[in-house]
Amino acid sequence: MAYLVSLSRWCRACRFPKRAMRRSRGALSALGAAAHTYVTVRGFSDDSEYRILRRDSRLTHLLTEKEKNRLHLLGELERAFYSSSREDAFRLAGVDEAGRGSLAGPVVAAACVLPRDLWIENLNDSKKLSPFARDEIYDLLLDPRTGVDVGVGIVEADVIDAVNILEATVIAMQKALQALRNGSPAVALIDGSLPATLKRENERNAHNASATEFFGIVNGDASSLSIAAASIVAKVTRDRLMENLDKHYPGYEFADNKGYPTPRHLELLRELGPSPIHRRSFAPVKQFFHPMGMNQE
Repeated sequence: MAYLVSLSRWCRACRFPKRAMRRSRGALSALGAAAHTYVTVRGFSDDSEYRILRRDSRLTHLLTEKEKNRLHLLGELERAFYSSSREDAFRLAGVDEAGRGSLAGPVVAAACVLPRDLWIENLNDSKKLSPFARDEIYDLLLDPRTGVDVGVGIVEADVIDAVNILEATVIAMQKALQALRNGSPAVALIDGSLPATLKRENERNAHNASATEFFGIVNGDASSLSIAAASIVAKVTRDRLMENLDKHYPGYEFADNKGYPTPRHLELLRELGPSPIHRRSFAPVKQFFHPMGMNQE
């Protein structure tokens, strides 16, 4: 069964005059009452509504042709994997991380298993969305009524320093997959080149039909619905963690820079020295402990 998730606030603001939106709402209300085709999910503010709809010729007018085509192309990879499987229970997860290049705080990974043919309006690579848009779509992805299975993995700075950022990212991804409430997926699409650790895991599990198989997808957050969803969950989760850490370490302005090496962050780092959550193995933090050292990367 296919679904369309439409963000009606954005429809009002960007696509439809008020009278058209009122007509659409009336038609949708009647259709929903008769056929139970949608539920309404409340967002951050009172006028934020999302309708989760069965994709139907009567409803797809809510999306522009450009948006329908974009979502169709973004889901092409998932459709190829699902069509190649003969198992009804086949599950595919998109996996992405946030915070790999930060000088402070954890690296966060997310895994998302979307219902087949789920369309969420404006779902895209998190880097292409405004903070407001990311927050709105994040709420949709985590709402149980959308049917999305979400797992999150977090690895703190001390572990990053102990094992290196690449291995810490893999650990976070594995934790995210383990956190999926409905069990391990058959396939995990990883944003970017496949790390050597996961290549070796594929080799070890070559004859294990129940093991997850990993695929690296370069620019995956811009070419896969599942990875795009994971990129949003990872980004919003980490941003909120850094905003909370800013309250504990207010001098570093983590709420603004999220730990990334902005000019202002580097200036504060020189003034204050590293905090307990800075990554000691990263330049320029490393120079406070080993002046002649270089970044482990």
